[in-house]
Amino acid sequence: MISRQTIKMIPPQLRVRRATVDDLPALQSLWASMQINAVGLESRLTEFQIVEADQTFAGAIGVQFIRTAARLHSEGFTDFAIADAARQLFWERILTLAANHGVFRVWTLENSPFWTRW
Repeated sequence: MISRQTIKMIPPQLRVRRATVDDLPALQSLWASMQINAVGLESRLTEFQIVEADQTFAGAIGVQFIRTAARLHSEGFTDFAIADAARQLFWERILTLAANHGVFRVWTLENSPFWTRW
């Protein structure tokens, strides 16, 4: 008999990268499942950061740079079990991007407790 203590869930390997044209079908499917109004988002594809779990598309967030500010938008995940870990990776990536763009303020209307803490 296997005890509960011997079974360990192996967390997926997460990786964040910039979206490419190859990600568009997965993004469109994600936007539809999250009921995100995708009008105009396709043309802003390069704003999106993608998270992959074990080399499979697992979610995305848009980062729009406006002068010295950045707006996080259109966040979605295929599996919300990885959302907090993915958000931490997104945040690290966003900080790097913000520094490279001379951004002083990052804001969002996303209402996850993770984003309201930061």
